[in-house]
Amino acid sequence: MKLRMLLLVLMTLGLVLSLNADDLQQTVEQLSDDAARRYVNPIVTAFGTNMNGGWYHSAPKARFLKLDLELGFVLMFTPFSSMDETFNVNGHFNFTRQQAEQLAVSFQSLPVDQYEALIQQIMNQNFVVGIFGPTVIGKEYDPLDPDNTAINIQFPEQDIIYSYQGGSESATIPQQKIVLPVGGLLEDVPILPLIVPQITIGTVAGTQVTFRYLSDSETTKELGKTKYFGFGVQHNPVYWSPIPIPVDVALALYTQKLELGSVVTAKASSFGVNVSKTFGVKFASFTPYAGANIESSNMEFKYQYVLDNSHLDNPIMHEIKFDVDGENKSRLVAGASFRLGVFNLNFDYNIAEYPSVTVGTMFNFSW
Repeated sequence: MKLRMLLLVLMTLGLVLSLNADDLQQTVEQLSDDAARRYVNPIVTAFGTNMNGGWYHSAPKARFLKLDLELGFVLMFTPFSSMDETFNVNGHFNFTRQQAEQLAVSFQSLPVDQYEALIQQIMNQNFVVGIFGPTVIGKEYDPLDPDNTAINIQFPEQDIIYSYQGGSESATIPQQKIVLPVGGLLEDVPILPLIVPQITIGTVAGTQVTFRYLSDSETTKELGKTKYFGFGVQHNPVYWSPIPIPVDVALALYTQKLELGSVVTAKASSFGVNVSKTFGVKFASFTPYAGANIESSNMEFKYQYVLDNSHLDNPIMHEIKFDVDGENKSRLVAGASFRLGVFNLNFDYNIAEYPSVTVGTMFNFSW
């Protein structure tokens, strides 16, 4: 049980010794729509890069039947890019009551019903604003330096028409800046790690299947259960060819899904080709390998954004749901695998938009 929980903590967005999932959830819940999307973008790409890595370190033999069983762990490491520490975009934003009151501070002299109607209209309206500041990997929030360490919302001058019981009015809200007390969570973490258990079974007609799986388990009470499953298949097309070739070749397809309670769903898939060549004897061998893959990754966030918590028993909520695609679309892989007895160790480097490194530690049983 302790080992399984350790693996879950390591997997849960890979924020080892630096960030737990609760921190990320609580931070994102302070953001609305485009601000949240831009804030999490670097971790989405890095996490997707990790998920699509480490699936293979050799191609299956072109044989009809061979008993191969391999099980162990794959560790992936993706460095963050310094270019992704900040963002600056024109996007949509919904203001909370506190923020709406800040925008409408010059209208406090209005009759109570008109002022309340104006505040409600600001809260209900989705504004196009300038949004800039640190991403999740940027500088941590410093209240003494909010311009450089907090997400800022640049509100342009707006004419707002609001209705109240006595009629409707127009109010010109002046241009101003709203500072959100949200900064980076991973300022001192240069690399996103991930570890997953993996088992490969084969070989039948030049085909092997690989699984990644963790049984459902509650990571935290706030987030709920974590679910994870991945599946992949490699097939050596040389099995169908009457002409042998001096290397092992595989066509491969992989897919996986991680659910972090009801808040985050991460998906990743990859397909491509890889080649390998084994030198040495059965229990003491060296296998260089290389591959080329097309891939995709996506992370969906769902949560409730609190617009007004002045009435704690019945706060006004805004349902937020958005997804972000990872930037990696392809990768080239080069690595080497070393086997001694039943123990196998492999390393590879992945060239992509976000380059990464994977390490596999496996126990290999083949007959």
